[in-house]
Amino acid sequence: MKTVAIVLAVSLSAFILGCAQDEVINAPTDVLSAEFSKPEPSNSQTIMLSGVVLDPSGFNQLCSVAGEITYSFILGTDPSQTGCQVTSLSLDVEGSVIQGEGNKEVWPFGSSSELAVCLGNDVNSLEQVYTLVGREDNVALHILLQYDGNQFEVGSMWLEQPIAPSPDQEL
Repeated sequence: MKTVAIVLAVSLSAFILGCAQDEVINAPTDVLSAEFSKPEPSNSQTIMLSGVVLDPSGFNQLCSVAGEITYSFILGTDPSQTGCQVTSLSLDVEGSVIQGEGNKEVWPFGSSSELAVCLGNDVNSLEQVYTLVGREDNVALHILLQYDGNQFEVGSMWLEQPIAPSPDQEL
C-alpha cells in the first residue's frame, strides 16, 4: 500500500509540473501567412463494360465483353494549346472477352495508366487498346472513350487483329 501511495504521489507531481510550464510556442509567421492551394477536385467514376463484339480471327464468332473502367481526371489548361483543356486522366481497366456459348473461351484484359490528353478543338475521344491474355493471334480489344464535357463514356468497342507484314516488308 505504501508503494501505491508513492507511485500516485510521483505521478501527480509529474502531472502538475508538466502542466505548470507556461511557455508559449509561436509558429513561424511565414507558415501562418502562406496560402495553401487546394488541388482541383477530381472526377472519379466507373463505367461498366457490357457488349458484344465480332471476333475477326476467321470464324466470325460473337464474343461478349464484360468488365469495368474506373477513371478519374483533373481538367486544366495549357496556354500553348488554344481552346484545349489538358486533362490528367487515370484509367484502371479490368475485364474479359468471352467467346462461345457452351465451351467458352475466356480472355482477360486490363491495365492501369496515367495519361495527359488534350480535350477540345473537336477532339473529344480517346482510343485505348488492350491485349487479350491467352490469345496467340494477337487479337486486341479496342475501346473508344468519348468525353461529353462532364464525363467519359464508351463510344464503341471492337476486336482487331493486327495486319501481318508482307514478306517484302522489314520487321
